[in-house]
Amino acid sequence: FTFNFDLVAKNAAESKNIREIIKRFKFHMSPDLGKPAGGNRYFNYPDNFLIGLFSPSQDYLFKISTCVLTGCEVDYGATSIPSFFADTGAPVAIKLTLTFKELEIMTKNRINQGY
Repeated sequence: FTFNFDLVAKNAAESKNIREIIKRFKFHMSPDLGKPAGGNRYFNYPDNFLIGLFSPSQDYLFKISTCVLTGCEVDYGATSIPSFFADTGAPVAIKLTLTFKELEIMTKNRINQGY
């Protein structure tokens, strides 16, 4: 699943919050380096995400099973011309594209259950 977000900061403080949101997504999509076991290092799995879609009528939306974030694209030129706050150099508009992959193999039975 891919979700696109247009994030526009009204001031440098909001731009700082947007930066933190992006940092958290990148952090939680990445593996962690595990502790050595017998001298060998290994990776711990990235974090899982639970995503829910909500609407006044749930008849048209599907459920999403447990996912991992496989892509986090950040476009600092979301307005076709990159714009930055003069005092901090923080970007004004950012397009964030997040791509998720379900960990569960979807079967016809699960799709009949609303997934």
